[in-house]
Amino acid sequence: MKISVLVLLLLSCASAYTQTDKPPFFEEVEAFKQSDSIGMPPKDAVLFVGSSSIRLWPNISYYFEGIPVIQRGVGGATVEDIMRYQSDIINPYKAKMIMVYVGENDFAKDSTLLPDTVANRAIALLKSIRKSNRNALIIYISMKPSPLRRHRMPLYAAANKKIASWTSGQQNFAYADVYNPMLDGKGYPLPEIFSADSLHMNGNGYKIWAKTFTPFIDYYNKQKKK
Repeated sequence: MKISVLVLLLLSCASAYTQTDKPPFFEEVEAFKQSDSIGMPPKDAVLFVGSSSIRLWPNISYYFEGIPVIQRGVGGATVEDIMRYQSDIINPYKAKMIMVYVGENDFAKDSTLLPDTVANRAIALLKSIRKSNRNALIIYISMKPSPLRRHRMPLYAAANKKIASWTSGQQNFAYADVYNPMLDGKGYPLPEIFSADSLHMNGNGYKIWAKTFTPFIDYYNKQKKK
């Protein structure tokens, strides 16, 4: 009996060690990889990748009818996290258009970060994605405002501005501004487009996103016809 208890304790400790040894969001990414092993998404699709604003978008294909869409959102992810899993949730798909939403959680994780720091991280990620996706249109989706994180909005705005400026000078990169369309006339986040947690969007918020992305989807469709 004592030996059995000891064995169980050792197994428990080994299991705990293994769990803590895994990088953040390991299980979520493994689930994506498992799904891909069963049926790989089509090439030349539109890939949405990033943090929870991507992961929680319900019925994303509904907003882009007739467009092959791949949804690879990792809840709570920072720029570093998406960079870590780039070879798992970005590169394998050979997407024609890659829409990236990340950066907001970097400020949440470390309140001392400056906008330039997060902007530079995001730009480094975009450059890294380009290395393995030479012909894709890569679009950075601006960090969004929200009632819960209203105190960080000046940080988001400053980081967004730097990323937008960088993308404007690059070939086959673009910037999608969802920040401003989500504000009311006084510059506050529209409360009716957020869920109960005042951080994540409801359907009304995603409608704004989808409308903002219309020019890029139109471009995608024109490219596919060539």
